[in-house]
Amino acid sequence: MKNNFFPLQFVILGYLLIGFGIYFLIRSDWVGFIMIPAGMVFSFLIISKTERIEAGLEKERDAALEKGKEIAKALDKKLLDYTSGKSVWVELQKEKTN
Repeated sequence: MKNNFFPLQFVILGYLLIGFGIYFLIRSDWVGFIMIPAGMVFSFLIISKTERIEAGLEKERDAALEKGKEIAKALDKKLLDYTSGKSVWVELQKEKTN
């Protein structure tokens, strides 16, 4: 699942928990009632709707500033640039609406 909150290993674990939960329910064991919902959480139900923007990994000042502008626009906040040793407010362009 592309947007799953958990890594692939946890998704596979979720499917295994669902499978073993069904097996335990067939055997009339109460553990299946715990394993199936836990497996569903790991494999389907928790989906991240966040987007990751890696601004701190940029080596170049201009690339980091562009990522910072992207974050500031997404959060609808001002951007303060400290890369030159003193604080300078960065002018952000508003998106044009037609």
